[in-house]
Amino acid sequence: MKSSATATFKRKTSEKLKKLQKYLFDTKPNLDEEDFRLLLLGDEKDLPGLMWHCATNDRKNKSKLKKSSHTALAILYQITAEYPCREEFVNYLVDLEDDELKGMALHRHILESKKTQDFTAFKIAQIIHSKRKFLPLKTYIQSPEAVTLFEEWKKN
Repeated sequence: MKSSATATFKRKTSEKLKKLQKYLFDTKPNLDEEDFRLLLLGDEKDLPGLMWHCATNDRKNKSKLKKSSHTALAILYQITAEYPCREEFVNYLVDLEDDELKGMALHRHILESKKTQDFTAFKIAQIIHSKRKFLPLKTYIQSPEAVTLFEEWKKN
């Protein structure tokens, strides 16, 4: 049985991400590099960024990502695909430090895609790969199995 605190936290996380998504795509504010940094990495105190949310574990099953992790990754991809300043955002994203790119846990999303059929992580990995061709895939896809799945997906 879920504790009410856990259920509330999950709901709050999901609700906050949905509000962020609605705000970004309803109002389409002009974003600059500082906004990109806050969106992706958060601040150093108490505001986690989308990249942190992409890698959060399910409380019951630590080997599984939370639903909000998938939502955060979807928002991140939606910005790269649909936002008015998407090119600037993509450039900022791909210029992040290697350790920061690892923070998205793309390998975990790719591995879970076998069950979920969600290919968002593949699309984000493709964006990074297209802009940083000489960066080894294992730098931001930290599992040999996930790298193989990505390479197979890329061929199709």
